[in-house]
Amino acid sequence: MDLTVQSGGKTLGRLKEEYFPVFQYFLRECGFDVRRDSEENQVLLEPVLSQKKVALIPWYDRAVASLRNKQQEKLIFDKMKEFLERAGVTTNILQGGDIREGDFVLQVHLAVLEIPQTKDPLLEMTLCTSIHFEKMMDVIRSECKKCKIKARFNTEDKQFAPSVIKIRMMSPVLSEEKNVQVYAEKYASVITNGLLSKLLGDAPLSVFSLLSVQEVLKFFSPGFQANRIPAPAPEAKRAVAGQISQKTRKLFPKGVMKKAEVYFDYHFLVDHQHSKVQIFGSLHIKNTGTAVLRNPVICLKFQPGHQEMKMTGQILPKNYVETKAVVNREGVKGWQYLKENWFEDFEQKGELWICPIHELEIVPGKTESLSNLQISYPYTGGENVTVDAYVYFSEDGLEYGANNRISWAVLEEKPAISGENREEDASRDNKRQK
Repeated sequence: MDLTVQSGGKTLGRLKEEYFPVFQYFLRECGFDVRRDSEENQVLLEPVLSQKKVALIPWYDRAVASLRNKQQEKLIFDKMKEFLERAGVTTNILQGGDIREGDFVLQVHLAVLEIPQTKDPLLEMTLCTSIHFEKMMDVIRSECKKCKIKARFNTEDKQFAPSVIKIRMMSPVLSEEKNVQVYAEKYASVITNGLLSKLLGDAPLSVFSLLSVQEVLKFFSPGFQANRIPAPAPEAKRAVAGQISQKTRKLFPKGVMKKAEVYFDYHFLVDHQHSKVQIFGSLHIKNTGTAVLRNPVICLKFQPGHQEMKMTGQILPKNYVETKAVVNREGVKGWQYLKENWFEDFEQKGELWICPIHELEIVPGKTESLSNLQISYPYTGGENVTVDAYVYFSEDGLEYGANNRISWAVLEEKPAISGENREEDASRDNKRQK
């Protein structure tokens, strides 16, 4: 029996019933809520972000009231509302008053203060606790650095609920209207990026919920058949192609190409005495384009048998970075685990997410390596184990899979044949010949 797949009141296609559990898991990992209506034989899809509500509230502090720029606050709020609602988030701009704790998943209180003789803006964020906000803080810190905005985080205030985020933007005094607009868009973009990372959660694929459901379903082929859309007329095709080519030329000027090559370099050591396979190697990322690539995020995926596997290398947990990282003239170097609960991910999903300790740039023609990887795996025979690598450049929206994979199989040894068994086998062979 086929199930009808619907989203937003539109029928997107049909799904074979036996594929529903796989379909449900895939879409949940991509940031969609998946519900089955058994009576109507329907599958209902909805982006998780569409279920989120955010409140934007001016932050009034009498001590600094004379420095507030209410005009810029309004511009920032309007832009943030536009950005968030484009992503599917219900956003309300409020003027204070009583707000119940469960009404909004996040309450963002913002004050823009104009500080005389200030050159670089400062974003100061106050949270009840840093727990569950690490990713948001990392994103805001990274975006501030790109925009030449200083960032400061306070996590000691226990006077408000965990859903409350208080932000003070300490901005230079701006005289021209054009500059006010530019800075407002810059501040709104930085804050919105952080909020989206918090709303999407830790699922690596949840960013796909920012695409249309139709685009995401293109990645799922087994058992699903999309509704056919009539092909556009040739004139329409030419018009669309012209628009796309013009946009492409603007985004990627002539001669600029962003491209990378990813590959493993490794060798095996089989220890028959202890029934163990050891792999020694490195993962290399080479910039084969003509533009700089920044901050690669690596995912190593082990399957199956990762619970029995051990991996070591020059990768540090976050809490060891300050004391154990390698320091040279250019600063702190090396790699760290992206998540604090990296070991749980490794045991449960067979995945290790790794990122540079500090900003890393790979110039054209240069290769950066995740070196000295050591993988140890006990074997009992009959296993077929693989290690795949994927590298993401989130700033440019690029993703590359490694050209090769680490793969090994240990064949199961046949049991030795005793003397009696040999005689019985020989007797059976003689009978067959006769």
